[in-house]
Order: sequence, then structure tokens, then C-alpha cells
Amino acid sequence: MNAAEALNIAPDEAFAILRHSWGKVDTAERTRVGAAGELALVSLLQSVDNLRVHHLAAESDGFGYDIEVGTPTGIHHIEVKATTRRGRFAIYLSRNEFETMQRDRYWALVAVRLNESLEPVTVATVDRSWVSAATPNDRPGGRWESVRLEVPQHAISPGISSLLVPDDNLPPALRGIPPWPGS
Repeated sequence: MNAAEALNIAPDEAFAILRHSWGKVDTAERTRVGAAGELALVSLLQSVDNLRVHHLAAESDGFGYDIEVGTPTGIHHIEVKATTRRGRFAIYLSRNEFETMQRDRYWALVAVRLNESLEPVTVATVDRSWVSAATPNDRPGGRWESVRLEVPQHAISPGISSLLVPDDNLPPALRGIPPWPGS
């Protein structure tokens, strides 16, 4: 028996109710998980010798990335997206983050998977070329400001590949151990 029949309502009304429920985003929870992911990654990075870690998002959200990391080989700009989910990985990318990615070769999108206690489980890097291909195109009379992307497994690489420090200096989560999405 389908939902509309069970509720004795029209199929269009049942679809609208389901769409409304599925489409709700708990922004407070998203903010809580996002902030926890940033702090977890900052803590992991600060545990590595020879890295200078600056949590820029704690000062302003306008940089287009959350963390600046100085290594012996250069600077890295990290945009953090966090989740507590093991299944699909959906992110919200702002126009500013996207435009920063396009012009900043040091920019990296890093996924942090947290457990229910908001402790880091594993870290991965999202492929920039996939992000570029997945974002919508502007049209005359219209421009997107924020986009929700469902990141497929093939666009995720274990660890933070952009940090050029020896693997043995990195905590397991930064090396992608366990692999995404983690245990």
C-alpha cells in the first residue's frame, strides 16, 4: 500500500509532505558538526611537528577557506566539510569558497568524518576537478550563491594529499586510516 493511500490523501499532497520533510536542513546541527570538524582538524594538524596552523574561520568566514597551514614546503589553505554520517557525503559550498578554489592553487577541500561524540574518525581530500565539474553554471539573469553537492566515493582520496610532510609524522586520521568514511 502506498503512503498516499494509507493516509487517504492525494499523491501530489503526499509527495509534497515527503519532499518538505526530506528537504529540511537542521542548520544548528550542521553548524555544530561543521565547527567540531574544523576544531578536530586543527587539533590533528597542531599535533604534527613543523606545521604552523592558523584557524582563520575562528576570526572570519570571508577567506574562502577555514585553516591556513604552513609547512616547510609552503602554505596550504584548507576548507573543511565535516559529517557524522557513514553513508552519503553531502556538502554545502558557498560561491566564495568555490571562487577561492578557482583562483588559489593552495586551496584544498578536506572532509572530516566525526563519530557521534564529535571526535575525528578519518580525514579525506575531495578532488578539486570533481568539485569544478559538479557545480552549476551561471546563466544570464541568474547566479548561484550556494550549492549542495553529493560527493561520490570516487572523488574522495584518503588523508590530506596536499600536505607535503612525511607520512610517518602524520596521525593515522590525517593519512586516511581508517579509509573514508572510517569505522
